[in-house]
Order: sequence, then structure tokens, then C-alpha cells
Amino acid sequence: METRDWALAILVVVNVLVFLLYGYDKWAAKAFPRNRISENFLIGASLLLAFPGAELARRVFHHKTQDVEFKRKYFRGQLIELGVLILLVVGGVWAMNR
Repeated sequence: METRDWALAILVVVNVLVFLLYGYDKWAAKAFPRNRISENFLIGASLLLAFPGAELARRVFHHKTQDVEFKRKYFRGQLIELGVLILLVVGGVWAMNR
């Protein structure tokens, strides 16, 4: 298995875990309001290149869709992740052309 395959497998696993994390938090919001996952932790977990899983979870579970402050933090996190992805791609292309 090549490095690229491992990286893709890790990204899929991380996105599934973040999806489940958002789902748990939505369930906890209804069942155990005091046992919630902090917004900062949700955003931080999403920063592990897992915004696709987080976004899918937000849509599937209708979670954190009305909270304006969360949306601001979430959007900032997406911008940070986009910047990291651009740096990784540009860095990878630069390294391949050396």
C-alpha cells in the first residue's frame, strides 16, 4: 500500500469519526444537555482535515445550523483548512518538480 493510499484511508477514518462525534453531540443535546461536546472541540476535530465529515453531519443531523457564533467559528476553521490544503498541494507540486 502506497503512502497516498494510507493518507486517503486515514482521511476517511478521521472524517467518519468527526461525523460520529457531531452525531453524538446532537444526541447528547437532547438526551443529556450537560454532557455536551464543546464547540471548540468540535471545530478542533474538524480541523483535522475533516470538514467534509463535519459538514455532512451538520446537514444530516441538523446540528449547529442555527447557532450564528458557531457558524462564524466553523467558517474560520474551513478557511484555515483550505489554506492548509493549498499549502500541502502547492508544497507537494513544488517538491515533485524539484
